[in-house]
Amino acid sequence: MFRFEERTMMCLVVAVTSVFQATVSLASSALLIQDSPRVTKRDLERVEAGCSKGTLNELALKLPFPGYPIEAARKNIGGKVTIKVFVDERGSVYHAMAIDGPSLLRKAALRSARGAKFAPFMKDDQPIKCSGNLIYTFNPPNSRSNHASAVARKHLLFTM
Repeated sequence: MFRFEERTMMCLVVAVTSVFQATVSLASSALLIQDSPRVTKRDLERVEAGCSKGTLNELALKLPFPGYPIEAARKNIGGKVTIKVFVDERGSVYHAMAIDGPSLLRKAALRSARGAKFAPFMKDDQPIKCSGNLIYTFNPPNSRSNHASAVARKHLLFTM
């Protein structure tokens, strides 16, 4: 379960943080290794073969709003980010990976996708694991469409 690099060790400290996770630190090299059960590619392929729903944005009960990364805003980068999510039997995302979109926006979209919540997907009246995509659209803060929609909202507020 643990991965080690060959180094001289003066002291090995193992602190078990849970049944599934252990933290190992080597005092002489200040190396910290965390190992937890990983989702295997084979498991993900099995889930995807059994239940794949396409785009899940409309099915989300909770879809946290991603923050706009400062670096992307500074560089005026926008675009769509597609995140593949794997949902467990309770409707929680247990694995997510960015599959498309600007690299500066992917981390924010991933963080948001991991917090998404769905009603359990059902098959034969039993909850099952399922996969699908969440699509996040980031509009650059300095884009004309953002300015136009802000002006439209302001106009709407003042005309009522």
